[in-house]
Amino acid sequence: MTIRSKALSLSVPSVTVRTRARAEGLWLYGYGAFQGAVAAADSFMLFFAAGVLGASASSVGLVDAIESLGYTAGAVVIGLVMRRFSQYRALLILLVGAVSIPLFLFSFISTLTFAIALAAFFGFVWAPTSILTPMVATQNVPRARWSGVLAQLSQYGALGGAAGMVVSSLWLAVSQHLAQPEIGVRLLWVVLGGVALLAAFVVHSFLPSSPPSGPRRVSLAAASDWVSGQGQG
Repeated sequence: MTIRSKALSLSVPSVTVRTRARAEGLWLYGYGAFQGAVAAADSFMLFFAAGVLGASASSVGLVDAIESLGYTAGAVVIGLVMRRFSQYRALLILLVGAVSIPLFLFSFISTLTFAIALAAFFGFVWAPTSILTPMVATQNVPRARWSGVLAQLSQYGALGGAAGMVVSSLWLAVSQHLAQPEIGVRLLWVVLGGVALLAAFVVHSFLPSSPPSGPRRVSLAAASDWVSGQGQG
């Protein structure tokens, strides 16, 4: 009985640790859903500008260029903010939720001017999430496990992005058979915004809190490796 009791007492903590680790890993599903929303929105934006707002080819190119400029500006600004604000987890959750704002607003606009402004805003708040995610994900992880963590991010991000593209394409195809196709098209923006907002809630609920200090230098190096790998991909 004594041996059995000791074995039981040893197994319970290990089960608890595994259960906790599994629960904490659920935030990756939120990350995957977020990647699906932004990937779909990034492509859908150009279709929306041309098909719904009646933009010319040059105007569609302008929307795409302005979004890229917003993305670049967001990456520069988050670099400056990170020097003065170390709560990267809070920043990530805030920005993931903020991405839903331009997505929701896209469903209401009817002019190209507003589309350009929202495209810039979308790129501006999307870019920092790409930089913060690997930093937050590796803050509590030993250096030897970085590659595994970043591989998981790539896997969930790629699968989420692919799923978002497929679902949004099917949604648009079905919308063309409705009595008022534009309503279905505009409703997709609401769905994408809702997914981004839900992703922020999932990340907030399951992403482990970061320690107040310590792993910052490690995380910066991991983020650098991640961004370099994404650029090469």
